[in-house]
Amino acid sequence: MQGTVMSENTLGQDEHARALDRQQVIEDRLRQDIRAMLDVLKADIPSFFAREAKKRFVAAADFAEKLSPDQLAKFKRDITSVGNVTAADVVRSLEDPKVWAWEPNTPLPENPQGLEVHPRVGPVISRIGLGLAQVLSQLGFPDAESAKEAYKLPTFFVAGHLMKSRVESYWRNLQELVELTRLIDESTGRERREKLLRKWDEA
Repeated sequence: MQGTVMSENTLGQDEHARALDRQQVIEDRLRQDIRAMLDVLKADIPSFFAREAKKRFVAAADFAEKLSPDQLAKFKRDITSVGNVTAADVVRSLEDPKVWAWEPNTPLPENPQGLEVHPRVGPVISRIGLGLAQVLSQLGFPDAESAKEAYKLPTFFVAGHLMKSRVESYWRNLQELVELTRLIDESTGRERREKLLRKWDEA
């Protein structure tokens, strides 16, 4: 790991203290990354429902032309409602920092570009496309199933944040935190074993 993480397996007392301080700094940065990403999702999911529904309405001309004004108005209300509900559900499900955590003994993905590879975050993000597919299917839209894969993280600024940068920052900070945690745990375990050995020898 490049940067400030110590690469030695043995930490001195001062190094251990510095590692703990650095761990706190990285945890704070991760909380900031997560909060920003949730702000983006909260704002972008309803917008995604609206823009994707409009795109599919225009593309499905044969189907769209048969809708009455009242049917179309109801469809737009349903899209808005389900988009808001889905946004609230996704954000609520991702608010717990433990959802974003990583097991120290589990290898991190190589060069992750999004959130779908995270074993707990990815399935929650997939609810976005699923929610849209369900409401499209209920209204009889053609090819509604393809909406399950339609949602992509925004590449433009949303809620004052650039999602791509926040995702990159999250994975970078997560990698450092995982390596720090491993190092601290190894050092703590070694110190405990040494104390127990001394206790045994001195008894």
